[in-house]
Amino acid sequence: MVEDNPDDVAAFRRGFGKVADLRIWESGEALLASILEESTLLADLDLIFLDLGLPGIDGVHVAHTIRSAPGGNELPIVVLSGSQAESDIVRALEADVTEYEVKPNSLRDLKLVVARAMALIDTSPASV
Repeated sequence: MVEDNPDDVAAFRRGFGKVADLRIWESGEALLASILEESTLLADLDLIFLDLGLPGIDGVHVAHTIRSAPGGNELPIVVLSGSQAESDIVRALEADVTEYEVKPNSLRDLKLVVARAMALIDTSPASV
C-alpha cells in the first residue's frame, strides 16, 4: 500500500489484517526506492493499493514506473483515491492501473474493496 494518510493505513490494516500481510510505503519515492533496493519486490507482491494524491511523486507517475519495471506489468494496481473527478480516473486508467476505487467511507464499503482486491489476486496471471 502506498498511502500517506495514517487513518487510511489503519483502516486497511484492520480490513486486511486477517487475510494478508500489508506493507506500507508513505510516498511514491519510498516505494520506488524499495523497488531499486529489492530487485524481486514487484514479483513478490500480490497487488499494490496506490493513492493518487501522494506527496512528491503522484500516484499516476508511480503507476507508470511500476508498469515499466521488471515484474510490474502483471501486478494488479488498485488506485484508492478520495477523488471522483473524471480527469483523475482517466489519468489513472491511462497509466494502466487495474482498478480505480474511491476511498471507502464505511466498514461495509471497506470490506467490498478488500473482497474485490482479493479477487484480483486470485485471478492474476501470476497466480493461475
